[in-house]
Amino acid sequence: MVYFGKPSTACDTCRKRRIKCDEARPSCGQCLRTSRSCAGYPNSLDVLFRNETAAVKHRAQRAFSIALRKRNLKYENADRCKTSSATPPPSASFPTSLAHAPHSRSSSESESEIPGPIALDSAGARLDYAVGWLFRALVAGRARLDMQAAEAESARGCLAILAPMYVSARPGGVLHGATHALALAMVANGRKNSAMRGEAREVYGAALRALSRAINAGEGEEAGNEVLMAIMLFSLYEEVTSTEKSRAAWMRHIDGAVALVKLRGVEVLRERESRHLFRAVRASMLTASIQQGKPLADFPSPQGWHCDADYDINAANRLTIVCLPLPALKAQVQTLLTTPTPPSLERITALISQISALDTALATWANTLDTHLAARITRLVPPTTLSPSASAAELDDALAWPGPVLAYPTVFVANLWNEYRVYRILCQALVQSCIAALAAKSPGGMSPLDDVAARAAYTTQGMADEICATLPFLLGQDREGGPTSVLPVAVGQDEAAARGTGAYFAIWPLTVLEKVPTLGGGQKRWVAGRLRFVRRTYGFSEDYYPVGRGFEGGSVGGEEKMQGKAQVKVVDGNGKGKQRESSFDDGGGSACVTPVEVQRGFEGVMC
Repeated sequence: MVYFGKPSTACDTCRKRRIKCDEARPSCGQCLRTSRSCAGYPNSLDVLFRNETAAVKHRAQRAFSIALRKRNLKYENADRCKTSSATPPPSASFPTSLAHAPHSRSSSESESEIPGPIALDSAGARLDYAVGWLFRALVAGRARLDMQAAEAESARGCLAILAPMYVSARPGGVLHGATHALALAMVANGRKNSAMRGEAREVYGAALRALSRAINAGEGEEAGNEVLMAIMLFSLYEEVTSTEKSRAAWMRHIDGAVALVKLRGVEVLRERESRHLFRAVRASMLTASIQQGKPLADFPSPQGWHCDADYDINAANRLTIVCLPLPALKAQVQTLLTTPTPPSLERITALISQISALDTALATWANTLDTHLAARITRLVPPTTLSPSASAAELDDALAWPGPVLAYPTVFVANLWNEYRVYRILCQALVQSCIAALAAKSPGGMSPLDDVAARAAYTTQGMADEICATLPFLLGQDREGGPTSVLPVAVGQDEAAARGTGAYFAIWPLTVLEKVPTLGGGQKRWVAGRLRFVRRTYGFSEDYYPVGRGFEGGSVGGEEKMQGKAQVKVVDGNGKGKQRESSFDDGGGSACVTPVEVQRGFEGVMC
């Protein structure tokens, strides 16, 4: 792609007059001074992607006409030189009808001769395609927050403001490098292209070096939003391409972004761009703190990380704020589990009360959402579709788990709901870890909080069933017979991109469900099959690990197939114990685990 210089962001009136515009809003100073009507400013995406179809057609037709004239001139010269009146044979590259009647075709026929898109046979062509795909498929849909209420309520990341920042950034700078690396990595995953993966790593490394030079030169604070956006794109790159070994790199990116946000303080809230970045960093910091098992770092404001409460907060950011106490609660539970002395019942009860308060706040968040974010049931899958003794092949071929199949306005809204469900599963994991630790250190091996454990298991099962109900929608398989074309997508977003985005969103909840020790054996095997399908179909390696949403696996005991209600058998140190029955249907399986294994299993969910 030829670089035509930095595109003008002036108002339409000043562009037509060919004068400098001060870009003041709502009307520029030039128009106000001359009492003209300011026609407004172009959309950032229109500035970034200029429609050159007419110009390309004109250049192609002109080149075609020049080639024909040269050929006709060649024939005329050959006729003069030859004594024979025979007509020279036409070249293989042009038909005779074209050579001798270049103006006989209509305009539509001439346009059909224009060659199609060029092949991705060079690094430059691949980069251009990847960047165009990124902005068309992901950024365009998130940038137009006013297009529909559902999109506005589910927007929380930094992609919504990437387009205007990319336009105004210096070509070849750190933001361009981070964007290019992310685009190449995402397209490489979809195409399973090893060459593009290598190019993405090279661009990523060069952008990291550019960022390091900028920070060492003291430009980090001056660049402000551009550097912060680049760091968030680096973290997203790690999420897209990484394995479990790359978690440390993702953590370093988030820690660096948090440090920059804290350095700027409440000044970060004064502009719309910086507020978006602040909220994106806060959401990533929450995930990182949950993984690390440590409380959130303090923010230099009297309200702490709630300092944006005076600004408009959508549903996605309200969910983040509700979950801010979760890392500290997890740290307390981990301290409790590692204490050599048996915890007191009073201490366990107090901690469970705090966790239950957070779980209640999450339920309140869900109950107060607007109706346009609610799910609709597209169909019901009968329980007879999968038997408790279904084989692995039958589970892999099943597109939906028995029960309702849910659909949402967009894949982003579905992801928001699944985030809520995963957070509630984490709360239940904390509760059950506390109870399992108390049971393991009790003389009889049983806990006096059996009812609390049963309620936690019931809630976990309900959240797991709802996550399973969203998978056909996220993967574009919400009808019989495989993927369909009815998957709702954002404005300007490809359907294929929506499927890929939905598959990416499905990895985190599926990974969490795999680690839940009380989940039924049949349902857990179906979840594992869906996870294999996503990895195989959308280019994620088998060892792909969602570092930004990562959860380490715990040690879980063997599974016994059974019908009826789920039972968890708590075994004491002598190998004796009794079964505790919960009130939910486990889908054909149960777990026979010791208290230590229950504890480790839920530690896997919490990590």
